[in-house]
Amino acid sequence: MALTDSNPLVSIVIPVFNGSEYVQEAIESAMFQSYRNIEIIVINDGSNDHGLFEIAIVLYDEFVRIKRKDNGG
Repeated sequence: MALTDSNPLVSIVIPVFNGSEYVQEAIESAMFQSYRNIEIIVINDGSNDHGLFEIAIVLYDEFVRIKRKDNGG
């Protein structure tokens, strides 16, 4: 079966648990890839870093989808 879409959407999923100091770098790395047809999904896996996760991603709110879930261990 041949691919008919030469520019498929690629989902980049970034799970984060208390990694607020790294999430900006991860988002920027995904944003600046040469392939442009992407969606970025950041999953807050129950971080308990006193809101630092939300502060770290506030600049990227319009570029990423944010999902929150309880920590899965």
